[in-house]
Amino acid sequence: MRDRGSLSTENFVNTQAFERLKGWLKHSIGESSMPFNVALADLVTPYLVRGENLGANHAPLSAIRVTQFETASAAFGIVIRGRCEFNGKTNLDLAQGGLSLQVSADSLVDEGAPTFDPNRRAEIFDLRETSLDFELLVPRIGSNIIATGVDSINDDDFAPTREVLEVWEPLPDNPTPSDFPSSGFIFDLILNAPTVRPPFFQPAQMTPEGLLVPDDTYQEVSLTLPKLRFRFLHNNGQLNGQGSALQFQLLSAGVAGLDDPGDMRVAEVISMEPPYAFIGRSRDRTLGFAFRKAVLDLSNEVTPPAVIEKFGFGDDWGGLYLPEVRLFIAPEGARDFAFEAGVQDLLIGFGNHRGVSGDFDVALINQGDGVLQLGARFFDSEGNRYDIERIDDQDAVVRVPPQTRMVVDIQGGRAPYDCTVQIDGGEASGPARLFDINLGDSDTQEIDINVVDESFDTPISATLRIRAERLNEQISLPAPSDEYPPAAQPATLTVDAGDQPRIVVVMQNDREVWLTTEPIDPTLRWRVLNSDDPAESVESEATSIYAVQLAPGESKSIQARRPLAEVDDTTEHNFYFYFDEPEGDKPADEAALLGNYGFTDKNVWSTEATGPGRDRQPSGGNPLEVYVATFEELPSGSDLEIQGEASYENDSEKDIYNYLLARRRAVVVQRMIDETYPEKNFNITILPDPDTRENWISDWLLRDSTPQWWRAT
Repeated sequence: MRDRGSLSTENFVNTQAFERLKGWLKHSIGESSMPFNVALADLVTPYLVRGENLGANHAPLSAIRVTQFETASAAFGIVIRGRCEFNGKTNLDLAQGGLSLQVSADSLVDEGAPTFDPNRRAEIFDLRETSLDFELLVPRIGSNIIATGVDSINDDDFAPTREVLEVWEPLPDNPTPSDFPSSGFIFDLILNAPTVRPPFFQPAQMTPEGLLVPDDTYQEVSLTLPKLRFRFLHNNGQLNGQGSALQFQLLSAGVAGLDDPGDMRVAEVISMEPPYAFIGRSRDRTLGFAFRKAVLDLSNEVTPPAVIEKFGFGDDWGGLYLPEVRLFIAPEGARDFAFEAGVQDLLIGFGNHRGVSGDFDVALINQGDGVLQLGARFFDSEGNRYDIERIDDQDAVVRVPPQTRMVVDIQGGRAPYDCTVQIDGGEASGPARLFDINLGDSDTQEIDINVVDESFDTPISATLRIRAERLNEQISLPAPSDEYPPAAQPATLTVDAGDQPRIVVVMQNDREVWLTTEPIDPTLRWRVLNSDDPAESVESEATSIYAVQLAPGESKSIQARRPLAEVDDTTEHNFYFYFDEPEGDKPADEAALLGNYGFTDKNVWSTEATGPGRDRQPSGGNPLEVYVATFEELPSGSDLEIQGEASYENDSEKDIYNYLLARRRAVVVQRMIDETYPEKNFNITILPDPDTRENWISDWLLRDSTPQWWRAT
C-alpha cells in the first residue's frame, strides 16, 4: 500500500486545501440564531467516522448547547463553526481527588430555557456569560486505520460492504479528495471567560484637552480575561494502521478568535472596555486611569501584529506591550489644575530586546479656579474713564454721561467666556466685552452683566448688577458773541447690517471721531470716500483704529478694506502621518478624537517617517508652525482643499480600508486648521469623499507599490 498521508496540524491545517475551505467559510451565509435547541455533541458526532452512542455521558454533554453555527463544504471536506453556551443545572462532585459531573433527576438540561441574555446578567460577575467558540474540520482523506481493518477481514458476510468500499476506491488507489471513510478530524474550542465589571470603576473618556470626563455611551467598565484555545486532533493513521490515538492540545492562552492561529507564548493577558475609567462611586471625579490591554510575547517565532505594524520589529521580538496606560488626578472633580501622566505604545523588551520605550507625557491642565470676578469701566467720547462703586459682590453704582461705552472686566474661571448684558430687563445683547450705554431721557438704568465660563463638568457663572445714574455736567457760559453756534450733537454711524467686520465708534469729540471694528482687525486700511481733502482720500496704512475729522453737521463715507493676501492658489503643503494611522474606531466623537490625535506628539509632522516605526527625518516640525506664514496671509473665508492619501502595497482588496484611512487623515488636518485658526472661517473641502471614492480608488490602484508604505501623507 502506498502512503496517502495522515492528518495532522502540520500536513493538513496549513495546506492550501484548508485555506480554500476557510475561503468557502468566509463566503457562507453567516451566523444565525438557532430556532431550536441542539447539543454540541449531537451536532458534531455525525461528521465523525460513525455515530457514537454516548449513553449516560450524553446528558452532561448536552449542557453545552449550540446557539449559532454555520457550515461550509468543498471538494476537500467540510467545516462547521459556531458558538455554544452552558445550559441546564449540573452538580459538580469533587470526590477522591477527581472531578466528575453528576446528573440527577433534578439537574437535567432544561431544553426550554432561553439563550443567555447579556442585558440580564449579574452586576459584577455572571458565570452564565461563559461561552465556547468551536470549529470542526473533517477532511476528505481516506483513513489508513480503516483500510488496514478492511484488509484484515476475510468473512464472506463482509463482501457486500467490501463491494461498496471498492466503488469508493479503497486505499491506496483513491486520490485526495477521497470518498473512502475518514477517521481524521480537527476540533478546536475557544473558551470565552465571563467579563468582570468592578462596581468601583465608572466609564469615562478623554477629551482633546487631556481631561477625563464621563462616557455616557457605556453603562459599565468590563475587564476581559484571555481566551483559551484547545484542540482535539485525530488523524488517519499510518500504513500499518497505527497512530489512531486522540490528541489534546492547548494552543494559546490569548487568541482573538477562531481565525487567530495563536501561540502559547503570546497572550493578551487582560483588556478593558472602555479604556478610560474613574475610580470610586458614580459621582466621584477625583481619580481616574486609562488601560487598554496588555500583551505578553515570549515567542521567538511570532510577534503581535500591532507591534510589527507600529515599530517594525521582527518575529523574534519578546516582551510586554501596553498600548496605553495613564493616571488622572482630579480630572474633573476639583477646580484649578488637573494632573495627567501617561505613556502610549509602552514596550518592555526581554532578552536580546531588553529595554523600555514609549511615548511618555505629563500634563498640568487649568480647569478654572472656581471663582469668577466681574467688573466694569465706562468711557465717554473724549476718553474720560468712569469707575463703578461697589455696594457688594453683585451690586454696584456708577455715574456717567448720557452716552458711554462699557468695558466688562473678567477675572478667574476658564476662558473663553460667554458675556451678555441686559438693560432694564430687556433683551440680552452679546456675547461681547464692549457695550454702548445710552441713558437717553432716563436718569438711571439697571445694567445686568451675566458671564459663564468654560470650566469642565459644571461651567461657572457670575452676575453683576450696575445702576447707571446720569452725571449732571456743570453749565459753562460762552463768551459774548453776536452769533450763537448750534449745539454740537454726537456723531451717528450708519452701517450695512451684513458688514463683517462691523465698524463701530470708539470715542469722539466736537472735532474728531475714532472708528474701529468688531472684531478688531489690525490689517484694515481706511480712507474717506467723499472728502474734499486729498489727504483723507488716500488709503491709510494698516491700523485697527482710524480718526476722522468731522465738523458739526458734516457727513462722511468711510471705507475699511482688508487687502487680499498674495498667496499662490496652487501652493501645496504636506502633512505626514505614521504608517496605518490614525486608527478607525468609529466612536460617536470620532472627529474630536482625530483632532486630538493631530496635536499629539509627532503624529502629524512636516517630514516623513524614516521607516515603519515612529522615527522621522530631522529638521521637521508641526506643519501648522512650519507653514504659519501661509495660513496667516490667507484671507478669512479662503477656500482650502485637503487631499488625504494612503500608499498602495500591491493588495487591491484593501481599497476601501485605504480610502477610509485617507479620509481620516484629511479630517485630522481639517480639525487642526479649524482649531488653530477659528477666526479665519476657512471654507475647507475634504477629499476623498463618498462622491469621489471610486475615482480615488482607481488612482490609488495605479500607484507605485514599492515598499515605502511609511511615507504616509
